[in-house]
Amino acid sequence: MHGPNGDPPYRNVADAIRCWPETATAIAARLENGRFEVLAPHGLDDLVGLIVRPTPAFAAKIGVYRLRQASKKWKERWPKLTFVSA
Repeated sequence: MHGPNGDPPYRNVADAIRCWPETATAIAARLENGRFEVLAPHGLDDLVGLIVRPTPAFAAKIGVYRLRQASKKWKERWPKLTFVSA
């Protein structure tokens, strides 16, 4: 995804997730050796609080970010979400 996002190649999975569009979606989970691991470079507060805001990587791409939000129709689908601009 670094190419379509206009970013240099990501160093690893954590770096890639850090560059996802929204803080609430920039989360990964896996089961490793019987342990559940969560990778959330921007924390979990926005996910739990139903807050949608751009990651720092997408704050500089706010036009692309807004088009993404409109195309997903999250506001219509989940009216309890709070949208925060950069």
